[in-house]
Amino acid sequence: MVSRRRGHGEGSIFKRASDGLWVGYVTVGREGDKTVRKYVTSRTRGAVQEQLRSLQASYGAGLPFITQRETVGEFLERWLRDVAPGFAPSINTLDNYDWAIRRHLIPALGPRPLVKLAPGEVVDMLREKVADGMARNTILRLRSVLAMALDHALLEGLIGRNVASIVRAPRGGSVPQGRSLDHNEALALLAHAKGTRLEATFVLMLMVGLRPGEALGLMWTDFDPDAGTLRIERSLKRERGQLRLGDTKTRKSRRAIALPAAVVAALGKHRRRQARERLKAGTEWQDLGLIFPTSVGSLLDPSNFRREFSRICKDAGLGHWHPHELRHSAVSLLSASGVSIERVADVMGHSTTRTTETVYRHSVLPTASGAVEAMDSMFPKY
Repeated sequence: MVSRRRGHGEGSIFKRASDGLWVGYVTVGREGDKTVRKYVTSRTRGAVQEQLRSLQASYGAGLPFITQRETVGEFLERWLRDVAPGFAPSINTLDNYDWAIRRHLIPALGPRPLVKLAPGEVVDMLREKVADGMARNTILRLRSVLAMALDHALLEGLIGRNVASIVRAPRGGSVPQGRSLDHNEALALLAHAKGTRLEATFVLMLMVGLRPGEALGLMWTDFDPDAGTLRIERSLKRERGQLRLGDTKTRKSRRAIALPAAVVAALGKHRRRQARERLKAGTEWQDLGLIFPTSVGSLLDPSNFRREFSRICKDAGLGHWHPHELRHSAVSLLSASGVSIERVADVMGHSTTRTTETVYRHSVLPTASGAVEAMDSMFPKY
């Protein structure tokens, strides 16, 4: 009888003497001189036959039988080094991938063979993060980074399914809640900011809800005093210790907004103040065209801006506040004034109303209605 060499995808079944279990295997390839087989076991021959038929069907459909012994950690390191830089929109995004992978994913899942990573292991890892007090948004980000990396593993044929994309993030974890100044607190802030060199920045952020980076990235060419409008086209960022002007947070964040009369007036005063600073600086002035630079025209460090804002808040008797909470305040004041959440989301540059409603809107006293009109009615003219 002539024996035939088995090809890839063909199987064999036998009963193991040591424990009486039925064993089946399919030859799936070779690694060097070694034949690689996929094994299945069961108490009955019929069950093993069924599992083998499923494996053979997968092989016939072109689904991968994994022969690589790469661990999750080894793959994630390779993905971060070779793949992620090609599609990360910014250095900060790449740094976020690095943080998620090296600080969380590799310590939790790294030693596991990539091909054996199971959905339950991903869920267990995320549940541990919830137990450690990690915010839900951060947990979702970890799952998202893992899913992106495993999508590439799927394309390379290293895995048969993306286990991160099919699991749900566990419930729990808190969404960090910001605060909002109420109307009286906002008036107190503006009163104590009056006459300071950054007064117009605080007026603008409070009444229009700009992010700190958006405000500090503004140029005079973005401002049309006659039309009373402002274009948001860039943002000041710190990337690996260096300040630079870059893209806005999202595509929707690039927007043109109508300005309340108080903001137009405050920017006019600020422009005249800056002209005096420019004369004083002389040849040291750096002509970057920024609306809110340092006293010599250079990029204003967000840390210095944050400290100045905190000082003014404390002087006003408000305690410690973060500049980003001016954005929360703008959303809450407008919403409480009767402005539709859709209109508020457009002003803030949110792609949907969900973020506006769940993260930024807080309870404050109502005062007026309309978007620009609402702010004009709440705050004095400049």
